[in-house]
This record gives sequence, structure tokens and C-alpha cells, in this order.
Amino acid sequence: MNYWVIKGNPAYYNWDRDLRPGHLEDWWSRFPPKTLQGDDRVFLWESGGASRIIGFGEIVIPALKPNRYRQPGFRVRYLTARLESMVGIEELRSARVLRHAAFLQPAIYRTVYSLTSAEAAEVYRLTVGRNPGADVWRNLPSDAEVPDPEIARFAREGNRKVVVHLRRERDPSMARAKKEQFRRKHGRLFCECCGSEYTQYGDSAECVFEVHHRKPLGRVRKETRTSLSDLAVLCSNCHRVIHLTQPMPSVEGLARKLRAIPAKQTVAVS
Repeated sequence: MNYWVIKGNPAYYNWDRDLRPGHLEDWWSRFPPKTLQGDDRVFLWESGGASRIIGFGEIVIPALKPNRYRQPGFRVRYLTARLESMVGIEELRSARVLRHAAFLQPAIYRTVYSLTSAEAAEVYRLTVGRNPGADVWRNLPSDAEVPDPEIARFAREGNRKVVVHLRRERDPSMARAKKEQFRRKHGRLFCECCGSEYTQYGDSAECVFEVHHRKPLGRVRKETRTSLSDLAVLCSNCHRVIHLTQPMPSVEGLARKLRAIPAKQTVAVS
């Protein structure tokens, strides 16, 4: 299995319309890699000034007949909608594992970039760490350079499951507004489930906190109106636990379970 970053300019690719789980899209490039294979994993990159990872996909057909401009192509199946918290180029460049990644080098211009397994695992770790509901691959094979053992392990288990309950079209300004409202009310940010403030991170503590939709957008059938009262401030750990627990617990339900256990004891969420 191979790993790729494919870069698309929103002037040519309508991400807001087409980036959704299960959608098939044909990509064209003058020099597509000859090593593309079906089921290869793809990181979708928004270029055109944004420069960030915006979703995941997989190769369905590695070679298409050239289009009218004599460009060969390949077909991709998207596995996510646009990510809520997109990892940008500066954050990726700061990762030690990615310091030589071709897709981050300013002098290399192409549509498709190959990744080593270690680079793919690091990009996936950073992206899913900020978007728990986009964990569509769970484990990526890797080499010893990546320190995270859960991502470095590889297993084939059952069918691929696409989790979409964090997605649908959403306004990123709501997350900023919720944090600002929360800070005005409480004087600081803390997790509404576990109560942690993560002050040990100093000025970087805000990176730990995410904004959770109490009513998952994946369950709505049409456009819905979201107010700040529909949102909660959670740490990334509690946010992940809520979205990966079935049935999904409420913020208050998980908070009660955490308060009910003695310190240093592990809680089982059901």
C-alpha cells in the first residue's frame, strides 16, 4: 500500500460541494506516478493560498485514459468531508518526521506527492488528533521513526468504516466564538467533562481544547441552525472518547462518570 498527498486548487476543485464520504472524483496530472495502486491512501491538500490538509481519500482506479488535454488521470473516493480543524503547512513543517517530505518543499511543484509510511503516520496522527471523528483508517503501518505505537502498528480488521458525525458543512467561526464566550464567562478555558485546564502547557494550552457539537451534525437530514448553547468546550481526550463511544454519551453523562471515580482510577465509558 502506498501513501500520497494530492494537491487541488479550490479554483478547479469544488471542495465544499464534492468533498464528502463516498464521492468519486477523477484527477488529472501530466505526470501521475506509475506506482499508483487501487486502495492506496490519499491525503487531500487544499492549495491556492490555504496550504493545508482538508480530508482523506483512497485510490479507486489508478490509471484513467487521458482527457482531451492529453493528461492521464486516476480516480479517488473521498472518505471524509472537509475537516473541521485543518492542519496547515507550518505545523506540518515543524514535525521532525516531515522535515524532508516532498509535499512540504517550496521548490517542488506537482499534483501528487508520495509519502513514506512514517510520514503518512505522522500526518495522520496530527490530523486525527485535531479531528477525532475523521479516524477512518485507525492504524497506519510505519517504521521505528514514528514514536506513536498505536499508529505504527498495522492490522486488517473487518470492513472500512467512515465516521461522519463530526462533519457536514459547518462554520469554523462558531468554534472561535464559543471559546471566546466560555473564557468571558469562566475567565479561562477548561474541559467541561474532566475539568482539566492543562496549565502545564502555558500559552499553548488552548491547542488542547476543541469545540464539540452536542447534537452531532451527522444525524441531521438538512441544514440546521447552531447556537453557542449547542456547543461545548472539551479537551481532545474527552472529545475523542465521546465520539468513539457507542452509544455516544452526552457531555454531562461523561462528566458524571469521571467525577464518580476515585483519582488515578480508569473509567469505563458505556
